[in-house]
Amino acid sequence: MTSILDSRDEIKKLDISNLLGSAEALPDQIQDAWDQTQNIKFPSSYPNIKNIVVSGMGGSALGSLIIKRLFKDELTLPLEVYSHYHLPAYVNSDSLVLLSSYSGNTEETLAAAQQAIKVGAKVAVITGGGKLADLAVANQWPMYLIDAKFNPSNQPRMAIGYAVFGQLSMFAKMGLINISGEEVLNLVDKLKELVKRLSPEVENNPAKMLAYMTFDK
Repeated sequence: MTSILDSRDEIKKLDISNLLGSAEALPDQIQDAWDQTQNIKFPSSYPNIKNIVVSGMGGSALGSLIIKRLFKDELTLPLEVYSHYHLPAYVNSDSLVLLSSYSGNTEETLAAAQQAIKVGAKVAVITGGGKLADLAVANQWPMYLIDAKFNPSNQPRMAIGYAVFGQLSMFAKMGLINISGEEVLNLVDKLKELVKRLSPEVENNPAKMLAYMTFDK
């Protein structure tokens, strides 16, 4: 029996933001993020930090939460994700504050930026632009300015490939985590195979089976 999940045309009637397009572009996002971050430079003092605090809200914090859980055995320093207007009291000049805002105009993250300046923390930025990008340029902070060409939905939570691997690349450049370009390429290849296996054109694939099982639950 034909299902709505078998037809891209039927899916498009409901998926007006093209979330499917962003989901299928995950491997491209990962590759793109890794490539975009290769030229970012960090001051020599940054690898000497003692803790990492990520300031971000919603989808802009999601990448850091994933890294914290999946890479807990590889991270060499404590990593805290803080979704507030302020930073933890322990943040000081030995801390790295990573300011994450897809829009660049998140008021909580901009407020945290001012506190980071006040306490003399090391600061890095991951953003799509806005006031946060301007602040990074003015203060000469290392910044990953996301060009999210593989996120057609333009939803922050769907830019997860950019968020996770943009941050992983930055952490790797500071010596805070071990991950190689070869590992990233292998992951991209495997995900591209998975995208094909789970596409709407493949009947009764595992993604559809999961959707059927959870329907109306």
